[in-house]
Amino acid sequence: MFAIRYYRADGDGVYYPLMMQGIQGISATLTGKIITPGGILMGFLGVPTGFILARMKRYKWMYILGYGLAMAAAFPLIFFNAATPVYAALVVTIINGLGMGAIPTLNTLVVQYAASKIKTVRQP
Repeated sequence: MFAIRYYRADGDGVYYPLMMQGIQGISATLTGKIITPGGILMGFLGVPTGFILARMKRYKWMYILGYGLAMAAAFPLIFFNAATPVYAALVVTIINGLGMGAIPTLNTLVVQYAASKIKTVRQP
């Protein structure tokens, strides 16, 4: 799962803005405005994710939903070309932000829950 997240974030953070600037001819300022909502959503969604996970103690559905949204956002990128409208790039970025926003918090809390269940052995 980490590899999927890494390559997806790398493509979204580096190659996607370069594609918009190089192929579509969008300025760097407009590219920044397009990808900013995704970054804000990724940063914001950690808090509600933590509250939901603490209350429900079930996380599998959040992984499926998060990665599903991220893959749903990645699929249309295959068809992007010079004629793709700017709003489509914004929609893809927002969906990706919604999908990938919960994953870092989920990973951290799931590991903490799993580690608390492991019995530690005291060494003399």
